[in-house]
Amino acid sequence: MLSGEITIGEIELLTGTESYLGMLGSAGTKLAAQDINQFLQASGQHFTIRLETEDTMSTPEGALEKIQALHARGLDLTVGTGTTTQMANILGYLNSNKIVHINAVSNGPGVIGRGNSFLFRTTPTDVVNMRGHAVLLLAAGVTHVFIFQGNQPVLEDGTTLVTKNFHELGGTVEAVIKYDMAAKEFSGEVRRMNDLVTAAIQKYGKEHIAIDLMGFAEGALILKAAAEYPALMSILWISNDSNSQSTIYLEQAGEAAAKVLFACPGFGVTKSAKYTDLAARLEEMLGSYPGSGAITAYDDLWILVLAMIATQSSNPEMVQKAIPSVAANYFGASGWTSLNADGDRAYGDFDVWGVFKKDGKIYWEMIGVYVASSDTGTWWISPLLPP
Repeated sequence: MLSGEITIGEIELLTGTESYLGMLGSAGTKLAAQDINQFLQASGQHFTIRLETEDTMSTPEGALEKIQALHARGLDLTVGTGTTTQMANILGYLNSNKIVHINAVSNGPGVIGRGNSFLFRTTPTDVVNMRGHAVLLLAAGVTHVFIFQGNQPVLEDGTTLVTKNFHELGGTVEAVIKYDMAAKEFSGEVRRMNDLVTAAIQKYGKEHIAIDLMGFAEGALILKAAAEYPALMSILWISNDSNSQSTIYLEQAGEAAAKVLFACPGFGVTKSAKYTDLAARLEEMLGSYPGSGAITAYDDLWILVLAMIATQSSNPEMVQKAIPSVAANYFGASGWTSLNADGDRAYGDFDVWGVFKKDGKIYWEMIGVYVASSDTGTWWISPLLPP
């Protein structure tokens, strides 16, 4: 029987290029720990939990170093945020050392096909997300796409998936311009894109052209640089879910993002009363509307602890075996958390968020949705007429 205070490890993107995701994740787990301890006391359990958090510094090496540090301290039940590149870097260590890890934001295909492992992910994968990109682009009337892509394998995978789906739907990816994510400025890449887009506008019309930005926080510098080119400011921009509701884009490229309508599909959590209550608490804590990463992080800790309760054990092998059944029967703040054979979230739609400016304030607002079950994309405003 479980008793006493049990420490759960947490690895977060607290500093570095994706720190905004870690901020959301840590807020979600903090509230979850409070609620879970209240539940444990009320339900007559004989244990409580506490979190011990390590900062991965947004790097694959940092993720491995911190998961190793937690394991060295005997912490083999872990949660947190982390990119797919980070998860690929720790997967072997998790499995060989039998460390359970539930991730709130990773969804790239780089670790798909891992089967029965100790890694679980509670955001729908890019297989669904990039299908949504393609469907949404076609729904907007876009038939020709240009892609800016950062030099990471997970972004290469995203480009491959968008290209495949867009071609299947009858669209054309005209060109892919890759860039070094470590660079400090991207004027050359933006100038080249402007030349290509200008020619395409003359040939196809601006209403049929879009830019898909496959990148992370550094993409804000690309968008800011693009503001100098009227052609690039006259078409729709869409980006991957890691940038959805990112404060970095508002701070570094808000004016440009609002001018073009910078749209980001992000995991569309189920808007239940449970979600509404948690979102209000998170908004009070964060000072802004929470992204889906905070919601899934909240659910991740619950799933882990419920698996501990179900097994009355903190043994990672026992907990790992219980998690799929617990997740399949848990309706959390993000909705139904059922997992597929890889341990990734099996179902989920994507909300589309866009950047706007009104009364001097630049902000994110939900502007559409991709429904995976019907494979349909709907825009609530015209994406072809920049505000």
